[in-house]
Amino acid sequence: MAYVPERVADLLAPDADAFSALAISDDAGERLRSDLGALDQATLEGFMISDLLRSLYRALDLPLADILRSAWSSMVELQEYRDSAKHPPGEANRVRFGKHKVTSKHRPKLVVLVNEKEVGEIVFDIQLTLHITGTTLLVRDGRIWQAMGSEFEGECELSYCGLRLAHKKVGLFTIPGGIDIENGLPIPPLGMAGESRKDASGATAWSQPEPLGASSS
Repeated sequence: MAYVPERVADLLAPDADAFSALAISDDAGERLRSDLGALDQATLEGFMISDLLRSLYRALDLPLADILRSAWSSMVELQEYRDSAKHPPGEANRVRFGKHKVTSKHRPKLVVLVNEKEVGEIVFDIQLTLHITGTTLLVRDGRIWQAMGSEFEGECELSYCGLRLAHKKVGLFTIPGGIDIENGLPIPPLGMAGESRKDASGATAWSQPEPLGASSS
């Protein structure tokens, strides 16, 4: 069975063991050690990059479905489905989108503890870009209820203070069964549509059509 990523962490590694074994550049490793030492020298006792990465893997437990829902709801083309005069209550519409791109930026952080006391935090940057070959959204009552038939590929990059920690290209995959949205996701008014939005996790995500004939590789 083909491997299907469900979370941002899955795009970089299949599990915590594989993520903790990522090859980190000397520059990135030294910067992490320096910043941890600046918080408290005690943090460097027995410090291992692999242990930090294992903790970071847990911090990247961000469902891809949440990012996609947030981005899709911002698409300007859905605005007309907010108008109950054009689309009366209870009317179901299947709205097909061609090739488009979803971009998400997130800033996961690790809280640093010494003797059970918080001494600071280390903040990372992650950027995810997904090229989507096509999607059909089920829209009713100004809300998105389901996404079907989506195929994805793209790339994911993790960095710290501008230093790359990991970068991986994501091969073509499909989320089995599509994405169901309990209670429906409201389509925002025009002032918010087409702009970046923050989902419940704090990640910023937005979607935009790709130019006709653009490559999704």
